[in-house]
Amino acid sequence: MSFTLRLPIPPSTNKLFGYRRGGRYRTAAYDKWREEAGWSVKQMKPKPTPVSGDFEIYIEVPRGRTDLDNHLKSTLDFLGWMRLTPDDRFCCEIHIRFVKDMANEMCLTVAADHHSE
Repeated sequence: MSFTLRLPIPPSTNKLFGYRRGGRYRTAAYDKWREEAGWSVKQMKPKPTPVSGDFEIYIEVPRGRTDLDNHLKSTLDFLGWMRLTPDDRFCCEIHIRFVKDMANEMCLTVAADHHSE
């Protein structure tokens, strides 16, 4: 079981959360991205079928000014928030790469872990 999504590029990991007395909070940029990405998923036809248990993720992002790992935290948390995957602790394999001449969006495929089948 797998699904593929095209999502807007998330903000930098350093811009996901702010801090103030009383703790951490999501930034406006992070909330805006989650809302935009959520609408892209909700408008998909057919709807992606959630993956349960261990999963793998394959991510392609346009070459830019950020590090590859800068796209992981927000993406994995988003998938859990949308209930497309269980908690990100079940992610057992990650593949991420830059793609030259790609539109300003990310493409990701989530698949049930083929090693546990």
